[in-house]
Amino acid sequence: MLWAAIAMALVACGQSAPTAIARPTEAGELVVRVETRGGLLPPLERERQAPEISIYGDGLVIVPAPFRDIFPGPAGYDLEAFRIEPGLIDDIVAEAAAIGLRGASRRIEQPGPEFVADAGATTITIVTEGQTHVTSADALFDTDSTQERALLADFVGRLRALRATADGITPYEAAATRVYVAVPDPGFGPDLELGEEVEWPFDDPLATWGEPIPPDGLSVDVRCRVVRSEELKAGVPVLEAANVATVVVDGTDRRIVALRPLLPDEDRC
Repeated sequence: MLWAAIAMALVACGQSAPTAIARPTEAGELVVRVETRGGLLPPLERERQAPEISIYGDGLVIVPAPFRDIFPGPAGYDLEAFRIEPGLIDDIVAEAAAIGLRGASRRIEQPGPEFVADAGATTITIVTEGQTHVTSADALFDTDSTQERALLADFVGRLRALRATADGITPYEAAATRVYVAVPDPGFGPDLELGEEVEWPFDDPLATWGEPIPPDGLSVDVRCRVVRSEELKAGVPVLEAANVATVVVDGTDRRIVALRPLLPDEDRC
């Protein structure tokens, strides 16, 4: 098994061999997550992106579905789910510990002298023994690697590869969806010319939809509310057809929209 092989490599390098580590074992309890955030993105692109992989205590794994190569792109991306065995989760957690993904949370900055401004940061979350450890590495796959960064990149690469060997992959049906709205940004106006205007499908006014979320400094101000499955049905005809250029209209208010299915460990925007 690939995870066992890396354990042998770690021992050869003088690092501790993986051992069993207490971790969450129930449905909806997050064990491992990898996500890449940041970089120079169009408005709402950050919000519609889901983590690259989320592994839960009962073996459920959720990943983005293969990207649909269409233009303009969809308002929200589909997710897929499959399952892995408890022993494999234990191997993954043990290796995470062996390469330093436990203890105090930390950020690993880009090594100098070159700086990749738009690469984003890869964040790895590991939950063990009741504690959550977060390691964030800037431009993990875009700069020269130290040994520490090389181990992280290899770990993330093999997590990403789990889907390629998975059995029983199915669409992930979320119980709720984050619905984001934002004022159209003139800087991205050409894309909006390819879209259409549609009526806002919900009762709550568009201008005061949900709650504001902190801007990232590059995108427009954004508001968000979680919509549960029953309420979501009212907006399905509009939302399923929406793309990044769709403008929803409520009286004189106009917004672009993004969708992101809620994951099992999430309950808010």
